[in-house]
Amino acid sequence: QIYIILSGIPTALSSSLLASAMQEMKKQFPDKSQTEIKQLNSLPSLLISITAPVTMILLHKLLKKYKIVLFIDLILFSLIGFLPALFYSDYTAILVLRVLLGIFCGISEPFSLSLINKNYFQPSFFGYRATAMSFISLLFNICGGLMVDGICWYSLFYVYLFGVLLAVLVLVTNTNETNYEKIQIQAQPIKSTRQITIQLLPAFTTAFFSQIAYFIIPSSISFKLKQLDIKDAFKSGLATGLSMFFNGFASLFYKNVLKFCKGQLNLACISAFTSSIFMVLFAFADQYWQVCVTVSLCGLFFGNMLANYNSWVGSIHQSPISMGVSTFCTFFSHFLTPYVYSFSDETWNIFASGITMFLLSVGLCLLVMQKKNEK
Repeated sequence: QIYIILSGIPTALSSSLLASAMQEMKKQFPDKSQTEIKQLNSLPSLLISITAPVTMILLHKLLKKYKIVLFIDLILFSLIGFLPALFYSDYTAILVLRVLLGIFCGISEPFSLSLINKNYFQPSFFGYRATAMSFISLLFNICGGLMVDGICWYSLFYVYLFGVLLAVLVLVTNTNETNYEKIQIQAQPIKSTRQITIQLLPAFTTAFFSQIAYFIIPSSISFKLKQLDIKDAFKSGLATGLSMFFNGFASLFYKNVLKFCKGQLNLACISAFTSSIFMVLFAFADQYWQVCVTVSLCGLFFGNMLANYNSWVGSIHQSPISMGVSTFCTFFSHFLTPYVYSFSDETWNIFASGITMFLLSVGLCLLVMQKKNEK
C-alpha cells in the first residue's frame, strides 16, 4: 500500500538531501568547520532518535487516527524543511529548523515500520519499501545536484515541499483501518540475558553499519570530490544517489542472499567484511568513476546488512519498546557520526570508518565461531 512507502520518505529526505551541497555550504559559512557543516545534515537524527521511540510506545493510541496524524505531521515537516531557504545566511536558524525537522520526521517513521510489522511478511515488504525509497533518493539527489549547480545551494530546501503532496496522498488513499485492530504482534520469547546478547548484538552492530551507509558516505562524498578538484554538485548528487539506490535495491534479493550465506550471522559477517574493504578503497579513490563504483558496491553490501537488521529486529523481538530502542541506537549513531570521524582530511574520515567496520566484522565472526562451537 502506497501510504506505507510514502510515510517513510521523510527519513530519506532528512538523511541525504543536503549531501550534494556540502561544498557550497562550506563557502556560505567559511568560519564553520567541516564537522559543523556535516552537523546540519546529521542533527535531525538526534531528534528522530528521541521522537521515534516515544511515538512507537504511543503508537497503539494513534493508529486509529493515523491518517490525520500523518497528514498534519507531513504538512509541518514540509514547512519546517522549506523554511531554511528563507534563512540561508543564518547558520543558527538553519540548525534550529533542522532540529524541528527531526521531530516531525521521528513521528512519521514509526507508522510505516508498525504498519509493515502488522500487515506484511517483513523481509519482502521491507525490500519493496527500501527499493522504492532508494530509487526516490537517487532522483532527489540527482535533481538536488542540478539545483545546486543551476540555481543555488539553498534551493534544496524547496524539495521538502514535496511533503505536501505526500500528505495529500496519505489522506486520500483508501485503506481498511480495521486490520490494525485485529492483527496482534507476538514476540518470540527470549529466556536469558545471554540469549538476548547473542540475538540482538548483531542487530545493533548492523545499526552502526546502516548509519555509515546513510550518513558517513553521503556526507563524505562532496568533500572527497573537492579533494579531487571536482566541484560539480550534480556529480556529488549522482554518487550519493547511487550509494542510496544500491542500498535499497539489495533488499529485493535478501532472501536469496540469506539462503546462499546459510544464516543471518554469516550474511552479516560477509557483508560487513566486504563493505569495509570497499570503504577503504573509497577512501583512496583518486578518480570520479572509482568513487562511483566503490560507493555503489558499499551501498549494495550495506543493503544486505540493513535488510538483515530489519528482519532480525522484526522477527526476534517486535514489541514497541524493543523497536524503539533499536531505532534510538540507529539514529543516535547517525547523529554522532560527524563528531566520531572529524579529521580535517576527508580521506582519513572514510578510512577510519572502514577500519572500524573491519574490527566490528571481526567481532561478528568471533560471535559466529562461538555459536558454532556451542553446537
